[in-house]
Amino acid sequence: MTYTHWVPDSSLLRNTPCYAVVDTAFVDAMTTKGRYEYSTAKGATSESWFIGNYRKKRILNDIYTDLDESVKEGLAYKADTIEELV
Repeated sequence: MTYTHWVPDSSLLRNTPCYAVVDTAFVDAMTTKGRYEYSTAKGATSESWFIGNYRKKRILNDIYTDLDESVKEGLAYKADTIEELV
């Protein structure tokens, strides 16, 4: 992936268990609002999420392509329900 804040290093994911479940609304928001605007609208503040300032105005235009590549590489899974992930 090309986003250092999304997946810093694929070897990290291959060698360290790390899980996040996100919905389509979150992924869509990354392509329009970006993580900073989305998270602060949900209540994140500079006190609770100081690293967020590094995310300002960062829109993930290729997130769907990157996620599809991650699925192909076995770094991510895609499902319509939580049950499909289990």
